Amino acid sequence: MAPSPTLQRYAIYTGGFLGPFSGQALGVILPEFGASFGLGVNQAALTLTVYLLPFALVMLFSTNLIRALSPSSVIYWAYAVTLACAVVLIATPWWWLFLVAYGVMGIANAFTTPVLQIVLKRITPAGELGGALGTYTAMQSLGILCAPFIAGLAAGVSWRLIFVLTLLGVLFVLLVKVPHVPALPRTAARAEAIDWPVISAKMVGCYAIGVSVIGLAFIVALQAGNRFDLSPAARGLVVMCGGLASFIFSRQLGRKTDALGAGKMVVLSLAVAALCTGLIPLLPSVWLLAPVWGITVLAAQTAQTSINMETLRARGGERVLSTVQAFRYFGSSSTPIIMLPLFNLHPVWGFGAAAAVILLALLAQLPGLKRS
Repeated sequence: MAPSPTLQRYAIYTGGFLGPFSGQALGVILPEFGASFGLGVNQAALTLTVYLLPFALVMLFSTNLIRALSPSSVIYWAYAVTLACAVVLIATPWWWLFLVAYGVMGIANAFTTPVLQIVLKRITPAGELGGALGTYTAMQSLGILCAPFIAGLAAGVSWRLIFVLTLLGVLFVLLVKVPHVPALPRTAARAEAIDWPVISAKMVGCYAIGVSVIGLAFIVALQAGNRFDLSPAARGLVVMCGGLASFIFSRQLGRKTDALGAGKMVVLSLAVAALCTGLIPLLPSVWLLAPVWGITVLAAQTAQTSINMETLRARGGERVLSTVQAFRYFGSSSTPIIMLPLFNLHPVWGFGAAAAVILLALLAQLPGLKRS
């Protein structure tokens, strides 16, 4: 008996959870992880780079690379590779082998993350795409939100339980399978022109989201500690408000995007994100910081959902969806280089610069908004 379409859609959303969960869980338990291989924290931290760098680089061209293949088949084989990697990560006693398997898992995730959204676009009626992508974003936010909590619990027994959970999730996706989506005709896949003015604006938007919001989480934690003298656990709770708000409200805002239009929602969301980011260093209470940070992340994730929606609907958008999304991860990786030195000069400088970058990205969206 074939799985129901509803169950297959759940497989897509499970994939949305697995990517950020598997990629971020180790970050909060580096001492415990490193100790199991006889490594210091600094050396253990290289493990995260081995996952994230290939992931971001391959994301630059992954959807273009598979443009003539069935998205469903790409997802199946990418998760088959992920399953094999998870087995190695659970069992290996050697760090070098862990690095190889974790890096390959990152490469596989560079295909699953954008291609799952292509499948969603192909199987969803046009008027419901925002809600579907909003749900996908909510599941990604759940992965981000759960990663530190589950990793902390797992570390009390064995950090390898993180990858047992990953393995179980991947098995679910492989057994249920995502809905079948055929390959585009080869002539159509090759000949489709790309609307570069629209796509370039979306790249700028994704970079701003990465460098000025998603990558800013650790600076928000620093601000919470410096300004309000919070413990590490309390700082973590403040940062988690971002993922929590996004998980709760992303689906509803995705539906609002269907009604309002993706272009208008991108501009509105970036405006809210810029305003809230600029306010963060001025807030006099942690009880204001937590909800304002939650709204900031929610606005950024809503902008990301709308950008994904616009990209998928643009000429040649499916081919370059991963390229657009890769700029978010490049943005996040550049936050310590660009924003942290400014924050160290003064918090207003750091958060003000982040808000300014978001506003510049907003301006880049306006020509496309006028054309739509």
